Amino acid sequence: MRKILIALTAFASLAISSASAQSTPVQGALVTNPWQRVLSLRPGTRIYVKVRTGQKLTSTTCSFKSADADSLTCARKQDVSFARADIASVQQAHRGRSALIGAGAGFGIGFLSGFAAATSGSNDSFFGKNAFRGAIATIFGAIGTLIGTPIGYFSDWSRSVIYTAP
Repeated sequence: MRKILIALTAFASLAISSASAQSTPVQGALVTNPWQRVLSLRPGTRIYVKVRTGQKLTSTTCSFKSADADSLTCARKQDVSFARADIASVQQAHRGRSALIGAGAGFGIGFLSGFAAATSGSNDSFFGKNAFRGAIATIFGAIGTLIGTPIGYFSDWSRSVIYTAP
């Protein structure tokens, strides 16, 4: 049972670390102009645009439509255009990856909590009084996964930075 717990913990940490690895939209390409990454986005890509309006930064979530040397256009309910000079940053959404991170974290926390809750204060072996702690830990892990997945999806922890203004 101890080997299974170690294997599950190792698998969860590997899944979380590989899911959180950052990727760029232009795989393998050498980009010298940061705006070039915005120009290479595919239409329909979900992005977050931070725009400077005076001293304030406002954030907009939209679907990328097009970009040229001086502006970016994306769609919300209507098309919205931003001047390049006003854009502070552009980030690409990765909700699926964030949901996986949330699921892995939720499972790990739930599993460990269930294992601790099902363990009595005695020094019995794994197959003594605490014979069902593996099953209880798995149930808690599943509950943690159900809680962690939507938290990860809606918070979108793993956005990739596409452009940052100089």
